Amino acid sequence: MKNSIYIVVILCFLSGCGPKQEKVERIMEGGVEVVINHLEPYQIKGEPSTLHLEEEFTIDTEDDSILALGLTDIMAINVDPNGNMYLWNSFTTKENLVYKFDSNGTFQRSFLKRGQGPEEMQAPTLPIITESGEFVITDYFPRKLFFFDFDGSVIKEVSYKTQIWVVYPLENGNYFAEEARRAEDGAYTDNLMLLYDHEMREIKQLMNYKEEDQRRAAKIKGTMIERSFILWAISKGKIYAGNNDQEEYEILVYDYEGHLLRKIKKEYSPVEVSEEYKRKILGPYEKHPNVIVQDIAKKIYFPKYMPPYQSFFYDAEGRLFVMTFEEGPRNGEYIYDVFDPEGLFITRLGLGNYGNWDVISRTQLVVIAKQNRLYCIQQKESGFKELVIYKMNWE
Repeated sequence: MKNSIYIVVILCFLSGCGPKQEKVERIMEGGVEVVINHLEPYQIKGEPSTLHLEEEFTIDTEDDSILALGLTDIMAINVDPNGNMYLWNSFTTKENLVYKFDSNGTFQRSFLKRGQGPEEMQAPTLPIITESGEFVITDYFPRKLFFFDFDGSVIKEVSYKTQIWVVYPLENGNYFAEEARRAEDGAYTDNLMLLYDHEMREIKQLMNYKEEDQRRAAKIKGTMIERSFILWAISKGKIYAGNNDQEEYEILVYDYEGHLLRKIKKEYSPVEVSEEYKRKILGPYEKHPNVIVQDIAKKIYFPKYMPPYQSFFYDAEGRLFVMTFEEGPRNGEYIYDVFDPEGLFITRLGLGNYGNWDVISRTQLVVIAKQNRLYCIQQKESGFKELVIYKMNWE
């Protein structure tokens, strides 16, 4: 009996009394760590791998009480540290642009109109609430960044000189910016991810996607007309940067000083461009009353395969959710690859069309995950938008 106990103790010591954690494949390229992920997730001890979404409530623009407020569309969503939600109204509205709801979905106030007067903006882009709780909106035409309090009053503004589309203040005093620079001959546009210092002086270029002008192109990639983006997410001291117009599944990870910390790479199963997808892309061009626009449809070129991924977002724990083109188990779902904060592929989930460009509505269906909640803008069959709030439960 005593010998049997000794054997069990020895076996537990050798095996760790549990499943052995899988060895992660890492290599170095030019002094930068590259995490290699394969088709199957890594088995990480203690890492939850199953996500359950529990719907809590919705804010529906088809609801009469919401329409009465003047909120006719939901273009974007952000959430402050107290769970209050800030919904972005239609860009063409004559009503206020920002609508604040508390964490239970009760309307609080609305603010910010388009215009050139006090407390107005000419060409505002989407609202951002940083990790440190700063609420900022970029006004594209006067080239200013406005800082708001959470009641909608401007408390500070910062001017800049270049064609920045959106600015994100970082905790170290630098600014992350997404910018478009059009070539002098108009043949292409440089879509850039950049870092600026506290005085809005350019420090470093993180990524550049050259987009050829569609009207001048001999061939037009239909896939890229609707889905060509540089993608970014900022979480826990890291900037995640990607480009969905590429054949390689790769996401770059920078720190707030612009140093490349890591490359996340993954094997993937290519998805062929379907005839249904081609029809969705070609339809608006073929039915357009302008003959020049109709002619574009004849020049559209479709590659054999879709890009490796469509979009990505992160959650409060720093997990990165990457939306692929693989269809999920339920109708309207896609498969998301989930990576932990170290870039390890830990699980796959079937989720809705979140965070992606919708080819039918031609709008971005924004999604964010904060405070164990998933906030998803969804397109209804009626054409109206709704914000659906889910509780996130990991096992």
